[in-house]
Order: sequence, then C-alpha cells, then structure tokens
Amino acid sequence: MKTILITGGSKGLGFYYVQHLLKLNHKIIVISRTKGLLKNINNPNLIYFSFDLSEITKYNYLYEFLNQHNIDILINNAAIGNVNYFINQQNSYLSTMIDLNITSILLLNQYFYSKNKPIKIINISSFATFASNPLFAMYSCSKSFLYYNLYNKNNNLASQHIIYLPYLKTNFEKKEGYAINDKYKQKLFKITEKIAINFIKNNKKIIFYSFSNYISYKIIKLIPKNIKSYFMFHFQKRKI
Repeated sequence: MKTILITGGSKGLGFYYVQHLLKLNHKIIVISRTKGLLKNINNPNLIYFSFDLSEITKYNYLYEFLNQHNIDILINNAAIGNVNYFINQQNSYLSTMIDLNITSILLLNQYFYSKNKPIKIINISSFATFASNPLFAMYSCSKSFLYYNLYNKNNNLASQHIIYLPYLKTNFEKKEGYAINDKYKQKLFKITEKIAINFIKNNKKIIFYSFSNYISYKIIKLIPKNIKSYFMFHFQKRKI
C-alpha cells in the first residue's frame, strides 16, 4: 500500500483517479477547496483536507498537515482555465490561475524536496501544451511550465514525471455548456483507470497513457503553429 496525495481530487478527472487508486488498496489523501463528490465515498483509506491551493500565503497551515503523513506519491492535478479573449480576463482570475497552476506546484514540490526522502511526483499536463491556443493561451502556458520544471535540481531522492492527457470533456468545461452523458462518463472511467495504473508503474520522465496518445502528440507537434493557431481560434471562438 502506498500513500498518495492528490490535489483537486473532489471532482472531474481527479475524482476518477481517487476511485481507481482506492480500488488498488492505496491510502489516498485529497486536497481541495470542497469535498464535492468525495462525500459519496465511505472508505477508511480516504483522507480529505480542505484547503485552497491558490492561497499561497497560507501554505504553512498545509505543511503542518502534510508533516503528519508519510507520502509516497504526489499527483499535482488541480488546475483551472477558461476560453476567452485575453483582454476580457479578470485580473483576479489570472492571478488565481498562476497561483494554482504554477506556484502551488512549485511550493508543493519544494516542500517534498526539502524532506530529502524518496517520493514520486507526477504532474498532470495537457495536449494544450503543444497546440496553439489563441483563446486558451494562459492555461497552455501554465501547462508548458510543467515540462521545464521537470529539470529542476532536486534532492536526487525525488523523481519527477509528467503525464500528457488528450482533450477530454469534464466538469472543467461544464460552464462552457458541455453535457457529459453516462456513456461518456464510462469512457472517462476506463481512460482514467489506465492513467491511474501509470501513476504507480510507469517511471518514465514523460508519460503517455497509450500508444495512440503518443502518436497524437507526435502529429500535433508536426503541424505548423500558424495552421494550428488558425483552426484553434475558430474552434474556441464558438465557446465564448
């Protein structure tokens, strides 16, 4: 049994990871603002800690909690983003996005590095890293950061990894008007089961949950940026 810390595990993909990893008999600690769907799980191996990871001035409170647990795997899953023209983005929202998508990961990773003990750190990223996203640029930038953060010098006992996910409809985009039916939920459940197993078994720096996932990544990288940008702009504009 491993002790696994998951950020943003109360809904969306994070909640699926929690379900799968509990089935594998691991002890799961979830950090999120609200309990969300976790209130439907009755399992002694699940621990919930209410904390807003974007409130970076309060991290000493979080560190006190983490000091009580011997964590084997950290899964940096929490993130936010929305499709909009940059000029229309609220300053407060941009600040929260940077604090949650970037600063929180730096602070958590730094905390575990300082412990000077073995830990596996997995950062959840997105194909948005490679696609040109004129109306989703800030989110894409925050995910690009994860790649370069892989090469931060650490205590040599911590191994850091990144897993790239394809485009998936989740509660992340609920406000955009997407309806997630039961059939699609079943598809997400199967995909995230494979991803969750990768968390434990795969020790590569960069992880793709399937071969087709890897091929898609290669194809996206080959498409010229101006062409990707043109099509993504017109695709994303319909969501505003």
